[in-house]
Amino acid sequence: MDDYILHMTRRTLLDQVLEESPLASSKKPTPSRLVYAAISKLKDSGKHRLTSYHADILQKAAGKIERVSGFLLIYPTCCVHLIEAETSILIAVLKALQSDKTFFDATCVLSFTEDVPYRLFTAWLTGFINSSNFGPYEAFRPEMVLTAASELNINLLKWGKYLSEMDKVQQSAALDSVRSTAEEYLPDNPGAIFGIILSEDIPKLNEVLELLDDPPEDIIFDSELVWPKPQMPFKLL
Repeated sequence: MDDYILHMTRRTLLDQVLEESPLASSKKPTPSRLVYAAISKLKDSGKHRLTSYHADILQKAAGKIERVSGFLLIYPTCCVHLIEAETSILIAVLKALQSDKTFFDATCVLSFTEDVPYRLFTAWLTGFINSSNFGPYEAFRPEMVLTAASELNINLLKWGKYLSEMDKVQQSAALDSVRSTAEEYLPDNPGAIFGIILSEDIPKLNEVLELLDDPPEDIIFDSELVWPKPQMPFKLL
């Protein structure tokens, strides 16, 4: 699990060089991307209450919700949330979730990627998939969970790209029937989300915030040494 968390936050030597470049101070803030999943405390919380709860958190963290894009997918027993915003906003969202456990029992972080090239969602959108599967649920086996988490993350990005290619009328219709529209991308069974959340190999909210508050020293792997130039394998006479 420590390797999984480190992978989400580790910077390369090239990242450091670019940050120290004079051009870095003049560039516009780039978005980062967060994906987390959470277990609902009450099965009857309802999509409207959970939507309002998340909207309020985003409003307080960003000042204006227009600064945030992404997708909140609500099931009767859990939710998955992808958010695109500046890093400081994403950290504020995580801290708000940590301090207010009104609706959620457990939260895990599937990915936290800084400085993504562009946003895949045009705005902050929400969807609901009703399911009769109220558990009990089981964690995925260790050899399965990282693949499951990665596939969910990638499919959320594909879903965002798919939505972005629609006009507003098409997009509204797609969000009203997420189960059928997104069957290629999103699981209709909350058991697939619980399998990830319940796993001990996926970092929990508190663990990620501890890492963000006290990050490890930069670790550079040999495969990432793109700067400076490699030394010659021989000495000049």
